[in-house]
Amino acid sequence: MSRLMAAQKWQLIFLATCLVFLLLDDRIILEVFKSKEKSRRFDPVLQATLENIKILCFSTFGSNNTKQAIRNTWGKRCDSLELFPDETGFFDVKLRSRENLDMELFRKIYQNNFSKADWFFYIPQDVFVILENARLALAKKDPETPYLIGSINHGEKLAFLAISGGFIMSRTALKYIVNGLNQGKWETKIKGSKDIEFTRFLNGLGIRTEDSVDQFGKKRFLPYGLDHLQLGNSSSMFRKYFAENKNVSDVTFSSTTVAISGVDHDLLYVLDYFFYKIRPHGIQLLEKSL
Repeated sequence: MSRLMAAQKWQLIFLATCLVFLLLDDRIILEVFKSKEKSRRFDPVLQATLENIKILCFSTFGSNNTKQAIRNTWGKRCDSLELFPDETGFFDVKLRSRENLDMELFRKIYQNNFSKADWFFYIPQDVFVILENARLALAKKDPETPYLIGSINHGEKLAFLAISGGFIMSRTALKYIVNGLNQGKWETKIKGSKDIEFTRFLNGLGIRTEDSVDQFGKKRFLPYGLDHLQLGNSSSMFRKYFAENKNVSDVTFSSTTVAISGVDHDLLYVLDYFFYKIRPHGIQLLEKSL
């Protein structure tokens, strides 16, 4: 069993490596080495805009290894970071009964951190996020508007937010959620999946849920894990919920992807290394204009 698990982990690491370079593919421009040609640089206006976008990240952790991995990788790029022991039923993917459902985490964030940021990013402990791309996704958005962005699953009857992929909410959305909780608008009995129930709760509060895509319509959140992403294609289950058009043969992801799910604490370090340490010689990364 241990050998099988080790083989699966290395398979995921290989897949993650391929994904990184696939995502980089349509952002890279080869340098032309000419003596009088100036190197292209980041758009200063865009860069200033992104730097003014303040994001508070919050997550749960099940072990000290996971907690430390988060702090050493994507967590250090957040403007503020709050980590909680994995005791809240709402964010527990192993949740079996609604009686254990706990929305208290929203209240804690609101009471202790509301003034720290304009955006609040819930990031599950098995998700790797690229904060620079999150800021890019928020560049034209207003934090005073009540909405969440993340991955929208297209079910047969309802499009719903995939909690497992993480989501970003505006400060106004967080306020609406806490007000809704205080007014008893969150049901205590299970009627369906927590993703669907939470989406209905948000809709009832007047909070819009938005699929985060780039200017080409490519997905920025990958909620089902790297094992569902095959090279050049995606699994049928992945397409079933992730594609608005059920007839598509593939689901494509943005080169400015924000969140990648199904990542354990070791793989957090691997992805961090490939995204932030390795740069092929002679290749320059360029930001696209807003």
